[in-house]
Amino acid sequence: MSEKKRTPAEIEAELEAMRAKMTVDIDELTDRLNPQAQIESAKKTLVDFSETVAGQARGLAGDISNQARGVADDASKGEPAALGIIAGLTTATVGAVALLVTRKRHRRR
Repeated sequence: MSEKKRTPAEIEAELEAMRAKMTVDIDELTDRLNPQAQIESAKKTLVDFSETVAGQARGLAGDISNQARGVADDASKGEPAALGIIAGLTTATVGAVALLVTRKRHRRR
């Protein structure tokens, strides 16, 4: 197993290539560890996340609105299931309001 002997010029070229690679790596690490860069990255992540959640919330609100319109349309046609849903929601709303009023009165005492 004989290794080829490298010339001084080859060794210097190899060392220069290593130095250049290390410089790039160090610059990249410096950028990643820079507190301002980390803050900007966190802000971007947060903005992206909030936009995703907002989009999902808008979609869900639209779906709920469409379903509510459908139930209201069905109830106006006299469909028993839709009338039951409306009655249940009305009862729940009245109960929640009564509970809140009772609790508010109780706290005042």
